Amino acid sequence: MKVFTVRNGKQAMLAVVIVSALIAAVVYVASLPVTDRSGSVDPNESIVNPDPK
Repeated sequence: MKVFTVRNGKQAMLAVVIVSALIAAVVYVASLPVTDRSGSVDPNESIVNPDPK
């Protein structure tokens, strides 16, 4: 399996920016409030365990 190698500083910076953007996007989506179908926020609902029943 070939390991990803960086040829120059620009590629390293691009890789850091892309990975950082992906991490930021995941954190943002995970921090959004959970809403039901009518659009109201349910403070007892969990993204991690959506159906605790």
